[in-house]
Amino acid sequence: SERKAAEEALRRMNATNKSMLDAIPDILVQFDAQLRFIAFRASEHEALRIDPRSVMGQPLEEIISPRRYALVAPLFHEAMRRRQGQQTDYSAFDACGTLQHYEARISPVGTGGVLLLLRNVTEQYQREAALRESESRFRLLADSAPVIIWLADEEFAISYVNRRWFDVTGASREQTYGRAWMQFIHPDETERVQQAMDEARAAHGGFDLELRFRRVDGGYAMVKLTVAAQTTEGGDFVGFIGCGMDVTALRLANVELARHRDHLSELVGEQTAHVLAAKEAAERANEAKTLFLANMSHELRSPMHAVLSYARLGEQRT
Repeated sequence: SERKAAEEALRRMNATNKSMLDAIPDILVQFDAQLRFIAFRASEHEALRIDPRSVMGQPLEEIISPRRYALVAPLFHEAMRRRQGQQTDYSAFDACGTLQHYEARISPVGTGGVLLLLRNVTEQYQREAALRESESRFRLLADSAPVIIWLADEEFAISYVNRRWFDVTGASREQTYGRAWMQFIHPDETERVQQAMDEARAAHGGFDLELRFRRVDGGYAMVKLTVAAQTTEGGDFVGFIGCGMDVTALRLANVELARHRDHLSELVGEQTAHVLAAKEAAERANEAKTLFLANMSHELRSPMHAVLSYARLGEQRT
């Protein structure tokens, strides 16, 4: 009969609705217009601190604390008054004493009252908290580093830079983020830096470069810049990470060292020249002495030869 067919259709529809509700991992709670607890459904994995059967039919203000009621009751009344859904965050301890975090959606019901949907977002909340903590540790470490550290997108628009950059350049955030940081590059270096960035973008790679950045005192600091491509865990290219070390003092020390080395070479050269000159003078003096002695020997031998000749002649006559 038509009645049996209608009942069968209703039974199938209820079964379908139940299957759909069972597939939803969220907690569903229904309140009437007086905010009395009249219906509830939750997955078997939800360990609730309050047994829903023990509070069925009770007003909400008798189920939760006055402080919580003061927070959520206005949202329930607003949803019924405006016939428009409301959304908020809600946290509560479960039966095991573990704090759970929920995303709460409040929707008005056509027959009166509201339907509350609670989605457990504890894992997402914990991941976000862990991410915030990780970012906080990164910023703390980066701000403590004696080098410039920055993050940029694929176009080298900076989204983060550590404290060292501001200490060196004296720049404001407005003068730094995006592509504004390039105004601090020495004009003679701009073309070379732009070429290196273009090649890095095309190859999704990095580069090493020494360039001059304008300092807070108006002078220029020599910075050794190391840039690497930044990728996701899946290997997708998302931008660049860079590290800049101020090597101004090192370069000045190298120049001073080279100057001292050149000066030392000059001194060694002068001393060597003096030694060579003295050696040559000594050799000339030695040669002169030898020549003098030879001449003197010759001069002495000549008169002595005559004396000896006359002496021998006298002996013969005697």
